Amino acid sequence: MTYQVSSFAVNVLIVDDSESDRATYLRYLQLDSELLCNWIEAESLEEGLILWRSQKPDIMLIDIRLPDGDGLEFLEIINQEETGEKTPVIIMTGQGDEKMAVRAMKLGASDYLIKGELTAKSLVIVIKQVLRQTVLSRRLQRSQKQQGLIAEIALRVREFLNLEDISSAIVREVRQFLEADRVIVYKFKPDMGGVVVAEDVVAPWRSSLNVKIDDTCFQKNLGGEYCKGKIFAASDIYAANLTDCHIRLLEEFQVRANLVVPILLSKLNERTLWGLLVVHQCGAPRIWEESDIQLVQQLSIHLEIAIQQAIAYQQVQNELAERKRFENLLLRQQVELEDRNRLLESTSEELQCTIEELRITTEDLISQHRQLEYAQIRYQNLFEFAPDGYLVTDASGQIFEANQVVSELLEIDSDDILGVSLEEFIIQKEFFNSQLNHLLSLDYEKTTWEITMKSLQLHPFPAEITATKNINPADKELQLCWIIRDISDRKLAEQELQQLNQSLEIKVKERTQELSQVNKLQRAILDGTDYAIISTDLNGIIQTFNAGAEKMFGYSKGEVVGRVTPEIFHDCEEVLAKTTKAAAVLGQDIGTGFTALISMAMQGLIDEEWIDIRKDGSRFPVSMAMTVLKDDHDQPIGTLSVRQDISDRKQAELRLTQQSLQKQVLLHITQAIRQPLNVLNILHIAVQELRLAFDLDRVAIYRFQPDWNGEFIVESVADGWVKLVGEDLHKVWEDTYLQETQGGRFANCENMIVTDIYEEGLQPCHIELLEQFQARAYVIVPIFVSGNLWGLLGMYQNDHPYVWKEWEIELLEQIANQVAIAIQQANLYEQIQTELLIRRQTEEQLRTANEELLRATKMKDEFLANMSHELRTPLNSILGLSEALGEQVFGLMNEKQVKAINTVASSGEHLLSLINDILDLSKISSGMMEIHIEPVSVLNLCESSLVFIRQQANYKRVRVFSEIPENIHNINVEQRRIKQVLINLLTNAVKFTPSEGTISLLVAFGQGERWKGSATIPQSVKEMNSPMILFQIVDTGIGISPHDLTRLFQPFVQISSSLNRRYEGTGLGLALVKQITEMHGGQVFVESEVGKGSRFTVALPYEIYQSDALEATVSMTTSLLPQDPNRENAIAPLVLLAEDNEANIQTFSSYLLALKYRLAIAKNGKEAVAMTQEHCPDIIIMDIQMPGMDGLEAIQLIRTDPKFAATPIIALTALAMEGDRERCLKAGASEYLAKPIKLKKLHTTIQQIFQHTYSNYRSNEPQGNF
Repeated sequence: MTYQVSSFAVNVLIVDDSESDRATYLRYLQLDSELLCNWIEAESLEEGLILWRSQKPDIMLIDIRLPDGDGLEFLEIINQEETGEKTPVIIMTGQGDEKMAVRAMKLGASDYLIKGELTAKSLVIVIKQVLRQTVLSRRLQRSQKQQGLIAEIALRVREFLNLEDISSAIVREVRQFLEADRVIVYKFKPDMGGVVVAEDVVAPWRSSLNVKIDDTCFQKNLGGEYCKGKIFAASDIYAANLTDCHIRLLEEFQVRANLVVPILLSKLNERTLWGLLVVHQCGAPRIWEESDIQLVQQLSIHLEIAIQQAIAYQQVQNELAERKRFENLLLRQQVELEDRNRLLESTSEELQCTIEELRITTEDLISQHRQLEYAQIRYQNLFEFAPDGYLVTDASGQIFEANQVVSELLEIDSDDILGVSLEEFIIQKEFFNSQLNHLLSLDYEKTTWEITMKSLQLHPFPAEITATKNINPADKELQLCWIIRDISDRKLAEQELQQLNQSLEIKVKERTQELSQVNKLQRAILDGTDYAIISTDLNGIIQTFNAGAEKMFGYSKGEVVGRVTPEIFHDCEEVLAKTTKAAAVLGQDIGTGFTALISMAMQGLIDEEWIDIRKDGSRFPVSMAMTVLKDDHDQPIGTLSVRQDISDRKQAELRLTQQSLQKQVLLHITQAIRQPLNVLNILHIAVQELRLAFDLDRVAIYRFQPDWNGEFIVESVADGWVKLVGEDLHKVWEDTYLQETQGGRFANCENMIVTDIYEEGLQPCHIELLEQFQARAYVIVPIFVSGNLWGLLGMYQNDHPYVWKEWEIELLEQIANQVAIAIQQANLYEQIQTELLIRRQTEEQLRTANEELLRATKMKDEFLANMSHELRTPLNSILGLSEALGEQVFGLMNEKQVKAINTVASSGEHLLSLINDILDLSKISSGMMEIHIEPVSVLNLCESSLVFIRQQANYKRVRVFSEIPENIHNINVEQRRIKQVLINLLTNAVKFTPSEGTISLLVAFGQGERWKGSATIPQSVKEMNSPMILFQIVDTGIGISPHDLTRLFQPFVQISSSLNRRYEGTGLGLALVKQITEMHGGQVFVESEVGKGSRFTVALPYEIYQSDALEATVSMTTSLLPQDPNRENAIAPLVLLAEDNEANIQTFSSYLLALKYRLAIAKNGKEAVAMTQEHCPDIIIMDIQMPGMDGLEAIQLIRTDPKFAATPIIALTALAMEGDRERCLKAGASEYLAKPIKLKKLHTTIQQIFQHTYSNYRSNEPQGNF
């Protein structure tokens, strides 16, 4: 995976007392366009520490030696003060400071660089590598904390049922972890309004807890995409395409960026929207990372589980409370019924007493008559006003007494009931008779049962019957007293209670099942993670031991839960060391063993790496976070620890460290190899870097001699060991094995690896040789140069055995390869130096010859210029007088005189043409001829050329034809020069074609095998397969022999002396044709046969449809006036012309004013800068060569003002030297034109600049609603 380190500005702190070194670092960093840096500079240790504490840089470059300390002190101070993420430090050392650099690496420096070997590339590479390692480390730490947070929240959800506590914990932990400004839990109401039920917010942002929110936009679409589980993340609410009402709502809560995750509850295969888990960033926009979104999403799932668990728990509690209420109600009714029964029973007993008194005391009847009457009345009142039915029957059940309640129950008059059998009102007759017989058979006198009775109107009702047996004292007959109670209401209540109990049992079962599913889900989460999650009580006894813990430690749950403390997983010495350190930090005694761990957890001090012990005794590194579990009253009830096996991470970190060390050593050696150093110096650097990197006792290079003896040529040896290389040591080591085998195993590319010379079974002579080296363990690899065994590279551990690691051996092999490259490069360097010496001698000879050639060319040019001047001066008089005489301004002349004057004029014109051809050829040869490309009409070019030779052709009676394709487009050439080419070829064709012959001008265009036009296409043109246009002149003249074709285009050469005498000419025409054509990027082809004629073909580059594009552009730019397109009659643009030449000022100003531009004129650079500040022109035309301040300096000063950063500037120069355009554009010019300038070209350039500016203006206009 690649970690991008340049998508943000990196803050770099540079601490170095050398201003030049700091400037070098800054310049190197600015050269890399991918690394965006903000730098802070300090000159001393104290100043650097102040900036480090206040600015919090991303990376630091520290000089190892500072005026008030050194880089090592700096590292020690920041190590003491930094408790969290470490700021990466790169140590900058001078030559000879490598040992201090190694100490710096041990103190935590990320890398070190040697100033003398520093390059822009190496600095940027090292900074990027360090930043990548820092990003990787911080991501690993963040991932660990995130997983620990999720596990802790999951355990809280499992152990607690209070939704408010769980919600508060989640928002608090999420806000702290994400470092957000606010985190809330928002609960929806049935109308899709809602309220904030949990919140954690930092100052100064206001709280929204318990705030009710009615969002009409949200209520109308019933939750929108949130109902489907969509997550919404906005890095800036103003760029998230939100509705206006939504933005206003967020502004009320001071939100700038938000992350919203829906909370959906599952019920009957449906998911309903319960609420939202929302993260707010209020102070500034924030880009939400994918890990942030995943964390909030996972915690929302745990929150869903907590909500479902709390709802289920609350429902069960409500139903249990309702059931309790019904049970209490029934209990009260039961008590009332029992009270009534006791009243009747007491009444019955009183009656029995009364009857017994009457039976015993018959002699007192008269005296107690009144008492008897009173008792009778009392009995009658009790009988009539009893709340239940009361009646008396005989033993068969025939009624002879009944109270009013019985009449009402049985819906019969009290008189009609007498004499009727009670059985008539019983539905369950068999049961009644059975109970009656049972009553009569019992010894005791009372029994109660429930039975279904019916009224006279056949209305059934449930009744409770209590019957007692009495003996009538008068006739000694058995009587039965009955109490009948209508229990319809009680039965109904019992039925409702039974139904309620059944319903409650079903709901309890459902809730129990839901809770079981939640518990299973929590258990699956707990057991599904690879982390070890262990909880204990306050005594340290393990209560929870998940599957991850079983897998990690090798213990089963049954072996540890309720039996042991986590102390069995720890090294006692490590626990003692860490608790002692924690006690020192806290400044108090925290106890020992597990008690100390609990104290550390309560202080938040356990979140670090430990070495744990498995059941089999093996040890492994873990990252452990430990917290204290608390009850609803915030009292500690135990601990929770989450442990992650970080063995893989530690191995990865070790590999990264190894790779980093490997890269550093290879980089330093590679840098040394790339420098033009002596090969021995390079080898010294290699062995020194390798020994310091691995803290070895010796690293040496051994070179073979032709007889396969050899000697150590370079070494790096630690203090206290014998030296094998020195000015006074040139010992040749004789090894008979290597001599006899010519390199032995090393010749076969094999290494020799020895962990202990006394345990490898070596020969005594071999051990004796190694003892001279003081070697105990070593690795030796061969060095091959150009396929031949050159020598050996060895690293040695002298004082103890050592097991060499594979990566150390691989690095040694790589360094051996680099050493071989260095040696090979040194050999090549010597060869190249020899070749360069020979080359410099040759170049010196060529330079001398070129100087002679340049001197001769200069003399030729001076001669031609003088000759041109000397010849043009008399020619001016000759041609002028000939023209005047020809027009007969001095008087009339006869025909003979006119013919003579015409001959003189024709000869003068011919001589002038000759002079011009010679000068043109000279300019082309010296590279001084310039061509000015412009769009040219092919048809006009051909017609104007043919007009020039038609009169001569008619005079010789030579027919002239032309064939030009229709709708052919323009070509980009200099019209005058190409016209000169065509006229020269046409003139030659007329000259060498006899009377009655023909001349044809044919045009064709195309590429490859596809052409349009009647010209014959040469095969070599087809093979070019690029767009070309061909001008072909075909004649039926005398033709050219194959021998003469080879000399045809040489200057001052005619192919035959006889032709030179017969046809006048200089031999320059075809030479000019060829060189002008080649200056346009074209070629000339000729085909001829003596006596049949010739075919000359001029092939030029041609852009198909280019003219259409140019015409459209010209048309568009011409019609686009330099004015505001949104206003009519706009003010014309103001042009500032900076020019010191009065003739140019007059020419430019007349032209620009005629085009309706406003004009301001400055005559030097200083005036141009001042008038720019004063007038704010729309465009500036700046001449580069001006007195005082030149144009380039003026442009640079104008661009320093932000107001004129975008003002168009056209630079003008008459030098037209190579590189002028780049220098002008780099200084700040918008466009560049070389003098002499065509005024139409200047106007077109101005129009194109205005059109580009207007297009940018249109593209920057707001597009619709933002």
